[in-house]
Order: sequence, then C-alpha cells, then structure tokens
Amino acid sequence: MKSKLHVTYRQLENLLLQLGFVETGRDDKAIVYQHSGADSLILLPAKGSDRDARGADLMSVERHLVGWGYLEEADFEDFLQTGALSVESR
Repeated sequence: MKSKLHVTYRQLENLLLQLGFVETGRDDKAIVYQHSGADSLILLPAKGSDRDARGADLMSVERHLVGWGYLEEADFEDFLQTGALSVESR
C-alpha cells in the first residue's frame, strides 16, 4: 500500500458512501458503516473527521474493500494518492 501525505477520515467516509456503505451506528468512540447489499461492516474512529487517518485504519479499509470485491487494489491506491475515487472506479 502506497501512501499519500494525507488521507483524512472524512475522505475515507466519502469513499465508503460512494461505494454504497451507510452509517448504521455511532457512539463516542466509533462510527459503524454497513454495505447496503451485504453484512459487511467497517468501523472508523468517531473523533476528528479532518484528522489524518492512521495507517492501520487505511490498511483495514483497503483489505476489506478489496477483499470483498467493492474496489480493485489499483483503485484504492489511486484513492490514497488523490483522496478521491476516480469516475472510472464507480
């Protein structure tokens, strides 16, 4: 996984929403996202949506999205470089 200088939690949230995930729960520590067509769940920290995402969280999201077929690895790498999902990936 290549890394860009900054990917924020807000950018990760936008990626998940573009891929069909919806927020299904929230507390003071975490936000739960579930894919509308499956039982797939992703958790992100609830605080600091404009903070840079931790490497461990980026790796977890990448493994989930690529492993479950929501996104190709190359498309996630592009996201890490630009902070946005390319039109061709949608």
